[in-house]
Amino acid sequence: MTWSSRPDDGISFVGAPLTLYRTTALIHADQARSNWDAYVRDTLAASQAEGGRFNPKSEFGAIYTSDDDKTAWEELGARYRREGVPGLSSTTQILHLIVRTGRFVDLTQAEIRRDFQVTLKDLTSQAPNKDQRATCWMVARAARSLADFLVTPSARAEGNNIPVYPDRRDSELEWEFVSSRAGQVPEHLLQRPKEHW
Repeated sequence: MTWSSRPDDGISFVGAPLTLYRTTALIHADQARSNWDAYVRDTLAASQAEGGRFNPKSEFGAIYTSDDDKTAWEELGARYRREGVPGLSSTTQILHLIVRTGRFVDLTQAEIRRDFQVTLKDLTSQAPNKDQRATCWMVARAARSLADFLVTPSARAEGNNIPVYPDRRDSELEWEFVSSRAGQVPEHLLQRPKEHW
C-alpha cells in the first residue's frame, strides 16, 4: 500500500490507488458484482445493526476490509468462530476493491495513536474488554467525522484492517469493485464435516 505523508491534523490523503480485500459469502459477492451501490448500502445497514470494533451498534456502519488477502481471510474466520460457524465455505469469495481518493487516519503510526488516545493493545486485543471496545468506538467516531476510513493493525494477522465509512457526510472517498474470486480459503479455515464416513 502507498500512503501519503502525515499532515499536522493526523489525517492523510490517498497518494496512489489502494487495493483493499474483503471476504464474503458467494451470494454477497454476486450482489457486489451486479450492483456495487446496493451491496455497499446493504452491507452498511447490516454492519450498523450488528456493530463492530470500529462502529458502535445502531450508530453507523462500516465496511471492513484489509490491505492483504491473508488478513481478510483470518478476520472473517475469527468472526465465524465468534458466531459459532464451523469454518468458511469453499465458495467464500474474496473481493478486490480499489480506493482512488479519500482521507484516512493511520493508526499503525504511534504518533497518530497518541493523538487519538488509543493503545496498540486496544486495537489488537483478540477479545476486547468493555473499556477497549469503548475506546475503539471513541476513535471511530472521531475519525469518521474527519476521514473516510481507518488503517489499523489486525488482531489476527500481520496485515492491517481498514474499516471504510463510505456514507459519511462530506466524504471524499472514490472506490470501486474490481473483481472477486473463490477457492483461496486457507486450509485451516475451511469447513469440515464432523462425520467420518
